[in-house]
Amino acid sequence: MVSASSNSDAAAIGSNVLQLLASTIAEERRELRAAGVDKSGLDPDVLGQVVVGMWARVLSWWSDDPTRAPREALIDSLT
Repeated sequence: MVSASSNSDAAAIGSNVLQLLASTIAEERRELRAAGVDKSGLDPDVLGQVVVGMWARVLSWWSDDPTRAPREALIDSLT
């Protein structure tokens, strides 16, 4: 049986991983902007949260029922 503490620890780790991914995306976007490559005007921090949110939602949707889409299609779409 999984304890409540284990669940909250896992949730905290998951949240930390998602934040790290979002921060990495934001930093990469800042570097592209500084290099003059990104002229989109999108806020890097918001963009990082948007991308990670989409990834998390798609993975949650798929993990509830992996027959919804082939694994390869999921990987191709997310990468």
